[in-house]
Amino acid sequence: MYNSIMYTSHYKNKINIKAFTLVEVLVATTIFIVIMLVAVTSLLASQRSSKKGQAIRSALDNVQFSLESITRSGRLGSLYTCINSTGTTTLSIVGGDCATGTGFAFGLYDPITKITDGYAFYLGTTITSRGAIFRCINRGSLSLTLKGSDCTAVTSPDIDVTKFITIVNGSDIADGIQPSVKIIMEGTANASNEQTQFFIQTLVSQRQFE
Repeated sequence: MYNSIMYTSHYKNKINIKAFTLVEVLVATTIFIVIMLVAVTSLLASQRSSKKGQAIRSALDNVQFSLESITRSGRLGSLYTCINSTGTTTLSIVGGDCATGTGFAFGLYDPITKITDGYAFYLGTTITSRGAIFRCINRGSLSLTLKGSDCTAVTSPDIDVTKFITIVNGSDIADGIQPSVKIIMEGTANASNEQTQFFIQTLVSQRQFE
């Protein structure tokens, strides 16, 4: 008799065990899928935003590097000469001030070769119709041809330079003023279909009087 009662009780306990219904399983699965879709979408959006930010940062770093290169070369130069023409022209580096130039040129002495090279930086246009800063170098000569074969763009194709204003001061030895070039540079950095405007201003000052 005792064994029969125990068996019946154990059997009833098995029958009373509850399980998830098909509807509950479907609802739980649907909720899980929705949560995963939202999480994955947010992750992908975050990755795209990060890539765009890195691309813009890289483009702006190129602008900063180009300007530092101009500054570093200009500080060692002499005979600062204003450029106020964007056309193809031959420029003689003899010194010359200006208030609103589109570039400047100078002579840079090379202590290894014992000769002075002609350098120029100016605002030009690339084949993609974007503004860019071009550098011209003529080894052993203070005469340069702007937009010639010796000129190459130093800014990235992702950069569109809209303004490159140079203010040359103190190029005349007799004026007693330290030669300097104030540079104002404006434009946009284009990367991953995003545009970021930039404005940079710096001063190039000759290390010693001419």
